[in-house]
Amino acid sequence: MSTTQMNSMSAPSTSASSFSVWMRQHPLVAFFSIAFAGTWLLEIPMVLGQDGLGLLPYSVPMILFIILYILGVFSGPTLAAYLVTNAVDGKDGMRKLFRRYGQWRVGVHWYLFVIFAFPIYYIAAGSISLHGLPVADLRANWATFFSSYLPALLIFPAFLIWGEETGWRGFALTRLQESYHPLASSMIVGFFHGLWHLPVYLLVMGPVASGPFDLVKFATGGVASCQLRSSGLGFSTMPRAVSCLQFCFTLR
Repeated sequence: MSTTQMNSMSAPSTSASSFSVWMRQHPLVAFFSIAFAGTWLLEIPMVLGQDGLGLLPYSVPMILFIILYILGVFSGPTLAAYLVTNAVDGKDGMRKLFRRYGQWRVGVHWYLFVIFAFPIYYIAAGSISLHGLPVADLRANWATFFSSYLPALLIFPAFLIWGEETGWRGFALTRLQESYHPLASSMIVGFFHGLWHLPVYLLVMGPVASGPFDLVKFATGGVASCQLRSSGLGFSTMPRAVSCLQFCFTLR
């Protein structure tokens, strides 16, 4: 085999090795970079088309719209968490990460918190700025809590929240708390989690168009998730449910 052939075969291996070294040396930078790139690359076509900024003369079909959005969740924070965890902690770290998906055992008060806390939070905040209209609307449409909100709370984790929280709380929050106070770590994760959603807030049509860019929601949700994690839950199903709750109540 010639020297040229040997060099060409070793080039991909060298690139992969350099990438792994970079992830080990800068795990948080690597995570945020991969999370943003993996999601935004799939969402940018929607943003540039007629569903978003209207810079390009096409509209993404609804089924493709939904597929790209769901795939973007898993190709971003989930993929980033897997890649960096494998590079930094190896197979043992991956086993620990997967094991946390099945942590369900928590006190009853946490289940009540997950179901009721954010509706109360949003209604109270909205009532202050809208002179009590959300309370009146809730009284007139109380059945939607059971017909829309609770079913959404059960359905959406299977498609979105399980993909998001693997990275944001399962990896990033855990790493940040090794160097920063839990509250500061939660606010940092909440900021980047909100910023990661930026393409969604540029969409004016479609099932995930959300309107104004809201970092406060993700920051406060991050604090709640951090409190759950500090209660001994680690990266469990319950902190992910907090994020799902925010999303589902916003859909209403």
